[in-house]
Amino acid sequence: MSLKLKNIGFGLSVGMGISFLLFFEFVLLGEFVSLTDIQPASAQELLSTPQNMDPATPKISEAAAPTVLATPQQAGAISLQPRPSAPPPTPTLNIEQLILGNPLDEAEQAQLHAASLAFVAPDFYSSKAVGEAINGEGYGHPSNICGPLAIAILQEGAILSNRTAPYEFWLLNPDVDEDLAKLKSVFAESRFESKRDKTSLNKVDWASSPLMAGDFLYLFSGSRGNFEHMLAVTRVDEDGRAYTVTNHNTEEEGFIITEELLYDPNNPGEGLFYKWTEREKSLLGSTGFDGYQLWRLKEK
Repeated sequence: MSLKLKNIGFGLSVGMGISFLLFFEFVLLGEFVSLTDIQPASAQELLSTPQNMDPATPKISEAAAPTVLATPQQAGAISLQPRPSAPPPTPTLNIEQLILGNPLDEAEQAQLHAASLAFVAPDFYSSKAVGEAINGEGYGHPSNICGPLAIAILQEGAILSNRTAPYEFWLLNPDVDEDLAKLKSVFAESRFESKRDKTSLNKVDWASSPLMAGDFLYLFSGSRGNFEHMLAVTRVDEDGRAYTVTNHNTEEEGFIITEELLYDPNNPGEGLFYKWTEREKSLLGSTGFDGYQLWRLKEK
């Protein structure tokens, strides 16, 4: 065999040896590298969802949005959004003693009304700032802050103590056992009476079934609605008109937090309860077709 052929044969042998070593190293590494360490972004996001917290640890930062609860919470039952991996910062709230009765006297009603006005934010960005002050940064979108907002107002108005974190009412849904238990705990039967009315909001006789300052309501969308909502009644004037400070969608500003008329018993058709059940306004949000659940302080 010539020297040139020997050199070629030697080169091929060396090349094959190197290739075999590289292949063996790849297989060996494959035994030690777990495929579960390589995850798509969606799986990593899923892992970031917090586990159940100790019940004694406040989960406070909708108290969204929402859905979303707030959207106000979109699409019928409140849609689920990822919760933060750590409790949002606790807002500064009143620690007044619980008011043991209803109806509220004049001073108590004035305190509730004044407290509610501190949450008014007539444009999207200020509404978002208020929402995050209540519920924590990243969890205060004015489209889904309705539950935490209502609870914070009732706390500032001395209807509820601050032992409840407003965040716990973010995207709350009474069809979920855990959320229903929360409602029963915060609005305990020993202090609150509860009423479920399945009449569409635009068909309720508010003159004979008036709301009172301090009432907490959960509005059910029904099959014709597209979001569910929570609110606190913040005042009732001398003519029986009921008002709230709540988040709602508008054509001009988007989602904002303002004081709004809920209904006028002397002029049916005026107020949010009629707007939310009006076909022409459905793109801004529809709810209340399956009525509401009311929690009210018991009489003194």
